[in-house]
Amino acid sequence: MPLHPNAYYLDGIRHHRPEVIRGIFSEFLPMVAAFIRQNSGTDEDARDIFMDALEAIYRKLRDDDLELTASFSTYLFEICKRLWYKRFRRKKFESGVTTDDAEVLTIVQELDQSLEETERMKLMREKFAQLQEDCQKLMNLSWHTDKNMEEVAESMGMTYGYARKRKHICQERLIALVKADPRYLELKTY
Repeated sequence: MPLHPNAYYLDGIRHHRPEVIRGIFSEFLPMVAAFIRQNSGTDEDARDIFMDALEAIYRKLRDDDLELTASFSTYLFEICKRLWYKRFRRKKFESGVTTDDAEVLTIVQELDQSLEETERMKLMREKFAQLQEDCQKLMNLSWHTDKNMEEVAESMGMTYGYARKRKHICQERLIALVKADPRYLELKTY
């Protein structure tokens, strides 16, 4: 039995199915791009917003069970609109809602935390890329592997004490870079 279109898209995002993701891009990105171009944006802005929206949906699916009461396209479009308006620091989400189901707004509002987390992660990744290569490697090994600090130090040819000190310095540098960015103050913290 074929999945309901909403379930098909959500399941594809949840399980990283390339054919579903490609289908979502080809089917829905043109609509989002047209909206963003009409509202002073570019195709590149549209791709960024679209990716952020898909990442927010993935986070929501990973953390909670998501049940849509409207079509996936309506849900995705509303998230993209919200992200676009948020990017331009609009105070309210009053865009002349064109959804076919008012409950979508409730669901989208529940996604605020996921959207904020997506923006924070995007900022963090940008600033992480600005760190020195040894900092990136040290932090990646200590954060994303099951190695303890002694093993990380050994694999990098450092003493345990120096590796701990260097990691602390690198983390402080990353925090300083993030806090120096003007977007940092715009992002809510939970």
